[in-house]
Amino acid sequence: MIPPPRSMFGSNSINRSRIENTQRLNGYGTGWQDVRSACWEAEMMIVVFRSRVRPDADLAALETMGARMYELGSAMPGFVEYKDFAAEDGETLTLVAFETEGQLLAWCNHPEHQEVQARARAEFFGEYAITVSEVRRAYHFTQAEGRVETLGASSPG
Repeated sequence: MIPPPRSMFGSNSINRSRIENTQRLNGYGTGWQDVRSACWEAEMMIVVFRSRVRPDADLAALETMGARMYELGSAMPGFVEYKDFAAEDGETLTLVAFETEGQLLAWCNHPEHQEVQARARAEFFGEYAITVSEVRRAYHFTQAEGRVETLGASSPG
């Protein structure tokens, strides 16, 4: 069996300015009161895309198409990040984050993205599953800061 490509959306690089903007929105590097205010109003949408590439898929064509989708998607308003993981059994898991549901829907309904989805079903994927979730709570940990709530931890006040 041919292993799946490392990245279905091309480069794994993250748009740093969008990450920094999201981190500011979510309260990284600010005082706790600022974090609580930002967290209460923040929204984040996460897409979990699990897939298996068909054994007869043209991996070079898939990689080219994926690179274009990454270029297009990462330029969309509200794009936060993209991460891609491959399991030893051939399954690929992709995480994509957008700031709001509306921004995610704009990406999902983008005409070029819809064309690529149809082509991917016809030519590349043997199976896939998509889960879309709204983040209700998030936190991060560093040795310097400890655990810091970054989204939805408590009501303002």
